[in-house]
Amino acid sequence: MAGVGLLYVFAAYSQVAGYKPLGDLGTSGSPLDELAVIGLPGWFRPVLSLGVTASFFAVVVAPLAELTIAAVYAVGVDGIERSGATCAR
Repeated sequence: MAGVGLLYVFAAYSQVAGYKPLGDLGTSGSPLDELAVIGLPGWFRPVLSLGVTASFFAVVVAPLAELTIAAVYAVGVDGIERSGATCAR
């Protein structure tokens, strides 16, 4: 867990330090897009937005997958019989 905390602090510090030449970070509508414009090629802006979107999607989907796995495991442990079969054996 310490690694995640260090990564968070590093990312937050990098954004604040990188945003300093642009002005106030708190008033920006999309700070990552504005940071992508400084000293980076023009094609990097959509790549950064895609990365942020993929990261958000992963954060949303991971707990749902975890919940599904836990529910299926709990049903199996309780000994609930299956209601059908996919193929006859």
